[in-house]
Amino acid sequence: MTFTFDAATVGESLDLGKLIEVVEQLHIELAAGRAVQPPRLPLAVPDSRAVIIPMLAASTVSDLVCFKLLIDNPDNDRGRQRSTIVAMKIDTGECVATLQGAVVTQLRTAAASAVATRALARPDARVLGLIGAGAQARSHLRAIAAVRELGEVVVWNRTPENAERLAAEAASLGLPCTIAREVRAVVEASDIVCTLTPSREPIVRGDWLRPGQHLNVVGSPPRPDHREIDSEVLRRSTVVVDALDVALAESGAVVRAIADGAISADDLRLELGQVLLDRPFERTPGQITVFTSVGLPIQDLAAVTALLASTESPTR
Repeated sequence: MTFTFDAATVGESLDLGKLIEVVEQLHIELAAGRAVQPPRLPLAVPDSRAVIIPMLAASTVSDLVCFKLLIDNPDNDRGRQRSTIVAMKIDTGECVATLQGAVVTQLRTAAASAVATRALARPDARVLGLIGAGAQARSHLRAIAAVRELGEVVVWNRTPENAERLAAEAASLGLPCTIAREVRAVVEASDIVCTLTPSREPIVRGDWLRPGQHLNVVGSPPRPDHREIDSEVLRRSTVVVDALDVALAESGAVVRAIADGAISADDLRLELGQVLLDRPFERTPGQITVFTSVGLPIQDLAAVTALLASTESPTR
């Protein structure tokens, strides 16, 4: 039986709490060698700004292989990134699910940030800062609130109406939300900062950071010429990546910081899965931590695993 999940069904059926746990589990399995994801080879399209990114992951624990085909095209007026996911059983080769990828990507990205926040942020971190107020910000609000007892949210967005909608959503969770007039105010007020914009040039500066903060840097597309943070952010921080090979090839924040001489590849020895496997992560009180994420196929596999486990009557 092959289940087909459209975007609405994914959003209605995928339990965020379950997803966070499975994302954590599969990152650990990847670090322990019980899951695998081959290097991905982005394919530039001639005479186009589109990039095609195939993403493949498999786990014998879940007995699933997951393939996502992502097209990142800044000229697409129907959405810059669109993707489709196919999942198959390893033992039988049976196709068990096809999924529209956008909502999966949105939710598994937030889940990975929640896993990183739970592992890396100070236990007393209470103020969440959101830079951007779109779909990723809404998902990050709920995901971070699921792993941290928050007391306040601070948000900035270029469009005030979007910031107001996110503030209303925070209020529905019982969290007071302040709308900041500039990005710097969010950074300076927050214990946990999430950058959630498609920016090509840095909008967060390292000299704004204060000791003890944690940042989830996830917004910019997987292109080495896009970054939301300047090199000083990474120079001042302990950096954890989702996967080293992907970060070195596709994370603009990492690629540019190395090119600027702010960090070296040796400074990127920490992958999230290994941090989770070796837990607990021991941090000093003033240590700044950064989780920089490009997004991994193992996270898509986690979303498919969680969705199949939590859905009793998916749309076929």
